[in-house]
Amino acid sequence: MIDPYQREPDGTFARQHKDKMLDLARHEEAAERKEHPLNRIGDVAESAQGIVIHTADIHLPRRIGEAIRRAFHGSIDMDFDENSYFVRVDWHPPA
Repeated sequence: MIDPYQREPDGTFARQHKDKMLDLARHEEAAERKEHPLNRIGDVAESAQGIVIHTADIHLPRRIGEAIRRAFHGSIDMDFDENSYFVRVDWHPPA
């Protein structure tokens, strides 16, 4: 059986569409900053699994993940850490 969260462990799709994904992320950042000026993207890096976007709050990652899911389909997983101010949002391309 194939694990649906390991569809693309090498991040090829994300790297191929990096510019569009970052445009979506910047658009969501601009919308969020209108009401919350400190909610911003801090860093963008590439990893073995794809693209990693670090933000300064826990709401912007959800907005970015949902925007990427709407544009490229697939699925998102959100993991909120109850003990700290942290969220991880992972997008997975469609199978």
